[in-house]
Amino acid sequence: MLGKRRMRRTDAARIEAAYRAVIADLAGTPGVDDVTTSSPEITVIVWMEPDATDDELAAIERRIDADARVTESTYVDQEAAFADFRDLFENRPEMIETVEPEDLPSSFRVTLAADAPIQEVVDAYAADEGVYDVTRPMTELLSIARDAIEERATTTTG
Repeated sequence: MLGKRRMRRTDAARIEAAYRAVIADLAGTPGVDDVTTSSPEITVIVWMEPDATDDELAAIERRIDADARVTESTYVDQEAAFADFRDLFENRPEMIETVEPEDLPSSFRVTLAADAPIQEVVDAYAADEGVYDVTRPMTELLSIARDAIEERATTTTG
């Protein structure tokens, strides 16, 4: 299995170029830049570390459920994140072949009330154990996946 996951630096550079091409393709696409400030709802994503423990996941879920600024939340596990990743890169099999579900983070898609202080919410959740980052949607999954690919390339070739 390790041999299948081994990646050369040239492969990582090629994947990085593909990543940048996808980001460029997505730039300006409706929905990619998230909702505007005039929207009645604002969504953030609480990205968990790929190796977050069950206790860390449960603690974040309880905190989100108890947060008065949250109007709705959805948990996305690593398998669902991988399915999204496969769909996004369906025309780039070299990227799909280098990522496993456990490389991608699970997340909570959190909808906030329109008057919620976005940066305050982002900062509060970002400090929690097991949280990788808190962002507004879409391109961040690509960024996290790229980081996992680069880390794997460094550890397997370096």
